[in-house]
Amino acid sequence: RRLFTAAGDAYFSTLYHNCSHACDVLHAAYYLVSQADGHKDIPDIELLGYVIAAAFHDVGHPGVNASFLHRSGHSITSAFTESQQSACLEEYHTLVCFTFLSAEGLDLISHLPEDQQQTVRSVVRSLILETYMGSHKSLVDRVSALQSAADMSHPEHRILFLTSCLHLADLSNVCKPWELHVKWSHAVLSEFFSQGELERTKGMEVSPHCVSDVALG
Repeated sequence: RRLFTAAGDAYFSTLYHNCSHACDVLHAAYYLVSQADGHKDIPDIELLGYVIAAAFHDVGHPGVNASFLHRSGHSITSAFTESQQSACLEEYHTLVCFTFLSAEGLDLISHLPEDQQQTVRSVVRSLILETYMGSHKSLVDRVSALQSAADMSHPEHRILFLTSCLHLADLSNVCKPWELHVKWSHAVLSEFFSQGELERTKGMEVSPHCVSDVALG
């Protein structure tokens, strides 16, 4: 309980990537896995990593995208190698999560055998990094290629299943009742437009999806 409370407190009050979004994704992630028969074949230790990843998947999100961070020279980008820059936010969320998991009083997995601790960390890292939208097509292709050949006795198939569930949960507002979908859509557009205004005030080129001339219906 302390770990997840701390996670919620570590989310900023951004317009979309905030604690409410984390709770919504965590709820959807639980629902998706619980409705699939495959979850019965997934070890509890991997499910623990899945739940932690869902709660922390956007922790510390600054309310702007990676492109803005790069162009503005934000300190988040300096913490990662060149190969990690495209998904620097997901790398950052993972880093923050592991920092919490190592903190006294929040070290939920410290009592576990080392191999199980490594499993949790591996699952968390894999799943959070795959929430990067740049990985969307690759993920869809991998799922499409596997289809009915999925075998939950294979660790890589289980991780692909959990990865898909978390990615779906992260994008699940389109599956919600219309009133909720509209609220989430307004929230994410408001965050985009807020970034656009910030870019404008800094004399930066405004990102195409951050131009606030879209009618919110």
